[in-house]
Amino acid sequence: METIDIKLIPTENILIILPLLKELNSYTDENILKDRIIDMSKNPNYKCVGVYTNTKLIGISGLWFITRHYCGKQLNQIT
Repeated sequence: METIDIKLIPTENILIILPLLKELNSYTDENILKDRIIDMSKNPNYKCVGVYTNTKLIGISGLWFITRHYCGKQLNQIT
């Protein structure tokens, strides 16, 4: 029986998304993707969520936390 888990990926482990990201974004060089992941993970307003089946990473989504003057705190999801 498969178990589906959704959990935040710790910043110190963020590069575990690289193989999946390469599959989803095959036209961008791996080193560019790696640099972008590292750069994004340095932003305190960015988090990455992983979707796992059993222990295999099968999906990712970026989360950006922002504050807007007209509505306050907001979470933007980038898939």
